[in-house]
Amino acid sequence: MAFGYSHIVEAPNSDLVIIAGQYGSDPTGAVESAGFAAQVERSFANLGTALAAAGLGFRDVPASAPTSWITTTRSSKPSSR
Repeated sequence: MAFGYSHIVEAPNSDLVIIAGQYGSDPTGAVESAGFAAQVERSFANLGTALAAAGLGFRDVPASAPTSWITTTRSSKPSSR
């Protein structure tokens, strides 16, 4: 079931593969767990699935390529003391 998110783009006539940010969702797009560790595990499983769709694996990702951002719904404004 498509839900409006492109996980992977392969550039034509190139070896370039771009994988969008993965998050802890199941195949329907629902987040499976509120737990941080479970979401990280699912995110990497999703990344593995996206890589496999391009005929690739984690061994094909350059060591400096992965970048992660951890976000929160809490305010990031500095406290005024």
